Amino acid sequence: MNTRKVVITHALRSPMGALHGAFAGGGPVVLGVEIVQALLRHAGLKPSVVEQVWFGQARPDPEQGNVAGIVAYRAGIPVEAPAFTVTLGAASGLQAILVAARAVLSGEVEVALAGGVDCASSVPRLAEKGMEAQYGPGGLWCSLLQEPCGMAAEHLAARFHVSTGAMLEFARLSRERARTARVQGSLDAQIAPVHVRSGKEISRTLRSDEYLLTPPDPPPGFPFRPNGGLVPGPSVAPLADGAAAVLLMSKEEALRRGFKPLAQVGLGRASGEDPRFSALAAVSAARRVLESSGVPPSSLDLVEVGETFAVDALLCVDQLGLDRHKVNVLGGDLALGHPMGATGARMVVSLVHEMARRECRKGLVTISTCGGLGLAAAFFRFPLSGGDIFSMPAIEEIKTPSRKPAGARRKGGDRT
Repeated sequence: MNTRKVVITHALRSPMGALHGAFAGGGPVVLGVEIVQALLRHAGLKPSVVEQVWFGQARPDPEQGNVAGIVAYRAGIPVEAPAFTVTLGAASGLQAILVAARAVLSGEVEVALAGGVDCASSVPRLAEKGMEAQYGPGGLWCSLLQEPCGMAAEHLAARFHVSTGAMLEFARLSRERARTARVQGSLDAQIAPVHVRSGKEISRTLRSDEYLLTPPDPPPGFPFRPNGGLVPGPSVAPLADGAAAVLLMSKEEALRRGFKPLAQVGLGRASGEDPRFSALAAVSAARRVLESSGVPPSSLDLVEVGETFAVDALLCVDQLGLDRHKVNVLGGDLALGHPMGATGARMVVSLVHEMARRECRKGLVTISTCGGLGLAAAFFRFPLSGGDIFSMPAIEEIKTPSRKPAGARRKGGDRT
């Protein structure tokens, strides 16, 4: 029986940059390198400690290639540590974290780094600055249904009779919570300041989410339908540029290094639904996680739900029977911006920091992608005596080949 447990010891994200904003001149590699280096500095670890890298990116540049490999190399991680890019839409960053966690769980590695990075400003289809272009015609496109990605929100609102007022109120609350969190300093622990570059020169440093500094002015509605639709503009998350990453270790490795983990990684589950109603996949994925973990929704302390569209989040809350006071308590994509492939990782970073701050025990992240796929994962903290907060049975057990010899460690693997 595999009794290994996987923990997140450190987690950081960049400030979310506005579309065509502060980070527009840098690109995803620059952002990824900054957040990886900040994470390693925060942990006090040499890059050579990292044995495997996974990064999510929703819309990779075909000429760029493996963004995870480029980020890892430029961040100083040895070339012997394999680096992989996950492309799974908005769920890319969350999937990268789960795959890396499985590598640690299986004993393949002791230390992995995972996250997501994306720059909407670098996507050719989003060259126009108007928010109407982001999810409507000429913007992000669902190849499966041959229609704008924004139509999924319209389909949901029509099928479930979600009112304009409900969508606007959810969006208002998300932005209010994020502004309050920023003023109170609740976001500080999770954000690593990022340099803003003008050419090769550093012009300034961004320390807060750009949309919270200068809120976007969305149009009254988005042209998802030729004759007008149901989804009001303020209930749609603006696209953003950003990166987020976590350090994953076996519990034993974390304790050996003297780290106090933020959370233990629990089950991750994926699910598919009718692509016209893609947000329902986040609901079914969450149900699979909760049922397999034996955790009723009512016992969750904190939940991060994807809110590319307010209607998506509303459906998740209602269908799962979640307590709205526990959902996206620091605000979500509607307030911070939606950095596509980095969103899932950003949600994990936000969740585990807030779980630690509030001393919560059970958390959930769930998100859907354009095309009808959903992904969810559980995270746990169990404060017990003796300083070991992870003495519970393993969340997930996988039969694996025998582990490599204990002495086979990478050179330079000690903490600085």
